[in-house]
Amino acid sequence: NEEMQTQLKEAQDRIHEQTIQIESAERRAQTDALTRVPNRRAFDEHIKDRVETGAGKAGSLALLDVGGDSAHFCN
Repeated sequence: NEEMQTQLKEAQDRIHEQTIQIESAERRAQTDALTRVPNRRAFDEHIKDRVETGAGKAGSLALLDVGGDSAHFCN
């Protein structure tokens, strides 16, 4: 029984460490390595989350796409 408790604790510790590593990798995947600002992947994830939650309590979402040549509204 004591050996099983030890094995369980070791497994839990490994899972915790792997979770930390995964979260770190996710942050790196969403951050530009040079500037350390959120990248397109982070933007896409944020927009997806906002759309799924109904853009908050107001229930609407507006997105302004400002490109080099013009601006577009997306509703």
